[in-house]
Amino acid sequence: MTNKTDEPYQHHLQNITFTPIFILGLHRSGTSILYKILAETQHFNITTAYHILNYDELITNHLNHQETQAKQQLNNYFKSLGISDRKIDKIKVTADYAHEYVYVFMKHHQPNQLTPQNKEL
Repeated sequence: MTNKTDEPYQHHLQNITFTPIFILGLHRSGTSILYKILAETQHFNITTAYHILNYDELITNHLNHQETQAKQQLNNYFKSLGISDRKIDKIKVTADYAHEYVYVFMKHHQPNQLTPQNKEL
């Protein structure tokens, strides 16, 4: 389930290891604020709106030093839509906003839960 943009660079990921931490909770239970606080410590690599909306070109952007430009384009897009915060809890929405990974599935028209069909994605 890889996009052709990043396909030539997949070998860069072969030796990367990580230990994911999943934050789970019911709606309005405080998971977003916990996620935001952990992100602000800068001791965690988080999933952001940039990662979700540019998922298919993350390696390409990184290797070609285009991340800053791509994030600015995303910030401009949010601004053009009048999006500044999440309204419900006033968390600011930018390219660096901590965003749930499940939206990658939605962008690729996959179920919004982990399944054998979307696990690679």
